[in-house]
Amino acid sequence: MDLSEKNNLFSLLRILGLLGGILILVQAAFIAIVGIIVGTVSIGIVHVSYQGRIPFVIILVLALVIIGLIIGVMVIMESNQIISSGTMRPFIALLILGIISLFLDSGFVLGSVLVIIVGVIGISVYFVLSFGISLSPFHAGNRVCPSCGFVSSGNANYCPSCGRSFKEEKAT
Repeated sequence: MDLSEKNNLFSLLRILGLLGGILILVQAAFIAIVGIIVGTVSIGIVHVSYQGRIPFVIILVLALVIIGLIIGVMVIMESNQIISSGTMRPFIALLILGIISLFLDSGFVLGSVLVIIVGVIGISVYFVLSFGISLSPFHAGNRVCPSCGFVSSGNANYCPSCGRSFKEEKAT
């Protein structure tokens, strides 16, 4: 996988992460509207109805909305960091946020699942690329430079493009 393929993949993952964040924000708004109008709130398998406890349900609805909004905004912020950070951190953060969102939301979980998928794919690709393994079937047995993404022969000691030592890579 060369640098342009990696950037294309990470751009796609960024878009999917942004979509997941927007869906989580929509879920938070949905909880607010339905919870206040209908009087029923769900957190996972726990369902609470008004039944004389109006303040408790309203506080619960507001708490879920605030948590959903915070998670949705954090997912959007982390998704925007995928390409610019150059590290695995945004993918780990997205995976954690997606899992938290999945357990706190009930009903419309597509955003949470999408964020979890982006996190898992991103972490997997990062591990594969950090070991210099090519994801392209046309580059089998070759090394991919983690610095510049150049594909070189499997027995090369240095990247022909940027000069980075592949032996340094194994030592770190």
